[in-house]
Amino acid sequence: MDLDSLKDKVSNLTLYDIKAGVRKVQNAVMNYTEMEAKVREATNNEPWGASSSLMQEIANGTYNYQLLNEIMPMIYKRFTEKSAEEWRQIYK
Repeated sequence: MDLDSLKDKVSNLTLYDIKAGVRKVQNAVMNYTEMEAKVREATNNEPWGASSSLMQEIANGTYNYQLLNEIMPMIYKRFTEKSAEEWRQIYK
């Protein structure tokens, strides 16, 4: 890989790409489970809603008792850590 191709790839990154990368690192550092990471992704502060497939995966996870005990505490945590100005994350 030469410097020019690396420069092109970096210049094509958007703020949302960088935020997604930071979220992946945070998920690894904080040792979140796969389902907790999905809840975090679904309740992020991006201006668009979560994908229907992601929401379906989270909903299907609630039928499994072990996954339910990962999903619900993370949803509660995400609800309680948001301020009133961040209504979009809660509404999603």
